[in-house]
Amino acid sequence: MSPDLTRRLPDAQRWPREHLTARRHPLADVDPDAAARTIDTLPGTDPVAWAGHWTATAAECAERATALDDPPLEQVTVPFAGREGEGDSLTFHVARPRGRQRPPAVIAALGMSFGGYGAMKLAHTHHEHLAAAVNWGGGVHITFQPEWQEKSRNAASYLMDLMAARERILGGSTFEDCVASCPALSLLDQGVLDRTSAPLLLVNGTDDLQNSSEDSYLSLRYGDPKTVRMFPGGHMGTGPVRLTIAAWRTTRLTDGGR
Repeated sequence: MSPDLTRRLPDAQRWPREHLTARRHPLADVDPDAAARTIDTLPGTDPVAWAGHWTATAAECAERATALDDPPLEQVTVPFAGREGEGDSLTFHVARPRGRQRPPAVIAALGMSFGGYGAMKLAHTHHEHLAAAVNWGGGVHITFQPEWQEKSRNAASYLMDLMAARERILGGSTFEDCVASCPALSLLDQGVLDRTSAPLLLVNGTDDLQNSSEDSYLSLRYGDPKTVRMFPGGHMGTGPVRLTIAAWRTTRLTDGGR
């Protein structure tokens, strides 16, 4: 973490408390009691300890949630050749309709933040396999340009050090490494945006400081027609975002939705 962005624990706890109270991303739809307890008992600001503390709460909530699922979720684990510290497997949860061993596969991709970038890329590269895809707050082209990286490097909407997180994702160790690597992620420069795509919904906040909201508008100028819904607020937007996404996605996963 950059020395000038290192936060003391009380300061670091204030950020999630404010987001939990306002029901803002990433604490918009979590169990408020479990989240408050987790915030109050955070062991410090060390990234590994911090992540482990939240992961334990997530596992607890997931166990309670899956007990209520009908039909129950099945957990599927596949090998993953990750870098050091990234693990060696990926876990998916699958719901199989009762009485159907091999139901017709109707798949939608939903990605949040950087995951939204991945969902949007899949919508173009694997469009024949997807009924729909949602890019919720992910970058497309402008976000990955040096000018935006400089503009967003100290985004107050990110709890810790945004650039350190990006450097970790891209495999670098400095801000300069990140700036040098990011342009290659542009879906425009890769030629992806001009390809056929599955039905796409792009959602974000109009005042996003992390990923450029202008990427959503830029995307409309290329490839197949897309749906865009912008909400007030910063990264990921505020208001009935999840309900909007759920309604759009449900329409496209039901018969005739395409």
